[in-house]
Amino acid sequence: MNQPNSDKSNEESISSIDKKIEKLRKNFAKSRNSDCYLLIAGNSEITATLVDKVFDDLRKEKYGGEKLDVIVHSSGGSIDAAYNLARLFRRYGKERLTFVVPRWAKSAATLLVCAGDEILMTPVAELGPLDPQITQMNPLEQRLENFSPLHIESTLN
Repeated sequence: MNQPNSDKSNEESISSIDKKIEKLRKNFAKSRNSDCYLLIAGNSEITATLVDKVFDDLRKEKYGGEKLDVIVHSSGGSIDAAYNLARLFRRYGKERLTFVVPRWAKSAATLLVCAGDEILMTPVAELGPLDPQITQMNPLEQRLENFSPLHIESTLN
């Protein structure tokens, strides 16, 4: 089995895809006369670490126009981190802050996109509920579990 060549081929493919994405991002920004930031969290969560990464990206890439478009794809995460991201993006989109949701912005990501002046969504895009999660230790299974307080209320009703 010739693994090194396969790894190199994969790296070249990923690099090629990254270049295409970057070209599309720049074309989108040019067509909208704005800066454009990609916030593609997918199944990973919005966290304080992500806030730090975005802050570094915004400073390093010298975003600084008055208009900012943020393309968001996220299943959610920490509501505090989403709030901090919203405030951070607002600093870079003083005149106009637009969030673009191609597919989904769930939970904390919904809070994030609500901070914009405008939300653009495709016909299949979804926003999700803002239901804070409670984390509690399950003593029988010795593991942490997340649940929504809304579930408790609906069960009791």
